[in-house]
Amino acid sequence: ITPEAKAYLYQNLHAQLENAMWAALHHQPQVYQVSITRMSSWIKRYFAADAPETMTLLQQLDELAKAM
Repeated sequence: ITPEAKAYLYQNLHAQLENAMWAALHHQPQVYQVSITRMSSWIKRYFAADAPETMTLLQQLDELAKAM
């Protein structure tokens, strides 16, 4: 992944996190779940799967998905 693409990936992940927060505040569970699922999918695709940070983040996203 190029540095420019990496910057866009981080921006898109941030946007999905903001969508999830908005959805939680506005009681929109479908929007929340889609945002969490997208983040997980992108992380699995673009980050090192065996990195401890990646595994921790994916675990936290799984926990968040169960929260709403």
